[in-house]
Amino acid sequence: MNAIETKDLTKQYGGLTALNQVNLQVPAGSIYGFIGLNGAGKTTTMRILLNMIKATSGSVRLLGEDVQHVKTDFWNKIGYLIETPQSYSQLTTYENLDLYARLREIPSGVRADRIEQYMAELGLTAYRNQRVRELSLGNRQKIGLIKALIHEPELLLLDEPTNGLDPQGLNQVRLLLQKLAKKGTTVFLSSHILAEMEQMLTHVGFLNHGRLIRQTDYQGFLGQRQQPLIATFVNADETLRAQRVLSASAIRSTCADTTLTIQAPTKSPKIIQALVTQNVVPISWQKKQVSLEDQFLAMLDSEDSNAHN
Repeated sequence: MNAIETKDLTKQYGGLTALNQVNLQVPAGSIYGFIGLNGAGKTTTMRILLNMIKATSGSVRLLGEDVQHVKTDFWNKIGYLIETPQSYSQLTTYENLDLYARLREIPSGVRADRIEQYMAELGLTAYRNQRVRELSLGNRQKIGLIKALIHEPELLLLDEPTNGLDPQGLNQVRLLLQKLAKKGTTVFLSSHILAEMEQMLTHVGFLNHGRLIRQTDYQGFLGQRQQPLIATFVNADETLRAQRVLSASAIRSTCADTTLTIQAPTKSPKIIQALVTQNVVPISWQKKQVSLEDQFLAMLDSEDSNAHN
């Protein structure tokens, strides 16, 4: 079952198409990374999913239900953090969380324990009695995250949940989201900190100019990454010579002093043969580690190239 499913989701503002026939499929229990540059349409998508704004056309199903026809209590199954979290600045961390938990009608017998548990997991216990206006951006972000999940929703939508977090905070959030997913919560999140996201994702979708250009399970995506070869030569002249040899065999590469980055790792035997035949032998070989960010930017370059052809 998909926890989120959209069909041809489109949003237009006058002559601007913010979303163009987006078809999301987010499996239940997954941690789905929704990746795109600023302005790609991520926040617009989340607002439509939550019925905050209406799509121009297309449909949205959350937890198997058409969001246009659900009853009010359906939204108790959903938690969300969209853009900047809001809290009462004059209240303390605990008072804010307790107030929100009461609004969510969490029974008094479990409310306090649940608040203390989440504060401990996100490193907020030391700030329990501190007013929110005195807290850092990262700690205010953590309060917003706890408010989104305090009622233990089945589906959690998080727009840039790692804003303002330091490395320790990033790790705390990652561990908490992985724990929730293991318990069955579906987590749909966007973030520009891709290095942190790739440590927790199970699925990924890429949005570019309002179009979903790809979505897949993350392990499958990792298996399809192309890792360029890095060859090092004794001097820059040898590097240029090697580049000319490979170019004659239609193998793309880029030079940087004594280093040659070769973009065709699946052709390793052909590369080696071409160089050895011409007596151009590198002093070392290694595969370049390709990050999620590298792969994403490469996809955007490919999209832009295709658009101009």
